[in-house]
Amino acid sequence: DMAKYERTTRGDFAKAARLRKSRPTWNEAPLWHWATEVVGEGVGGAPITQHRLTTCFPTETEVLNFLGDVWRFGARLTFDVETTGEQAMDCRLLCIGLGFVDPMVGIERVLCVPKLSCGGVPYWTDGSWAHVAEALRAVLGSHQIPKLGHNIVFDKLVMESQGFPVGGYADDTMTAHHVLDSELPHGLGFVASTLLDVRFWKDDVKGDEGWLNLPDFTLRTYNLRDILVTMRLWPLLERQLKQFGFMP
Repeated sequence: DMAKYERTTRGDFAKAARLRKSRPTWNEAPLWHWATEVVGEGVGGAPITQHRLTTCFPTETEVLNFLGDVWRFGARLTFDVETTGEQAMDCRLLCIGLGFVDPMVGIERVLCVPKLSCGGVPYWTDGSWAHVAEALRAVLGSHQIPKLGHNIVFDKLVMESQGFPVGGYADDTMTAHHVLDSELPHGLGFVASTLLDVRFWKDDVKGDEGWLNLPDFTLRTYNLRDILVTMRLWPLLERQLKQFGFMP
């Protein structure tokens, strides 16, 4: 019964041998964009500054600019939601991760759009959520912007239960992996471990209502790792699907 794991086991040993001689190829640079902001004035008028991870703690303007660029480029949009449970129609939406490849510069761009902060406190306290939600609704609902996800049916149901219809469903890395090898597990962590050099990040958080009490930094960086992994898995899976005749 364990014979189905033979190829995976061989791949793990091959990866281990490769990593003994070279550094992992995983790169999280798109996640780590910081802004330095003045938040006060210290002794002698010296400015007091703080650093903000803009990909996880965005302003309304940053979200709208990101979504505007998705529209402008018509780029494939990867999205992933974090919720308080596994019942898509009966859970609380915590945040929405987004990602696309900027064709102007050929780099990946990612953004976590929070809805709730740690403890269930609303992230948007100044009325900005209405503007953010309107822009999200337009992009997610567009059939001209193709969508990519891992088990995207769940994410679609979550967003639709929140009043965000999702159009333009295109590709799903979980479905693709199931087509390629139906007997193996299809969780994002497992698929990533076979094709990418990302560390195992799926133990960073715990599910259900406990997600409400996770530090915002932990939950949102976890969400964006899901986005980066899904974005990078798709070309590899697509190549295999074409190789075996499952795609033209």
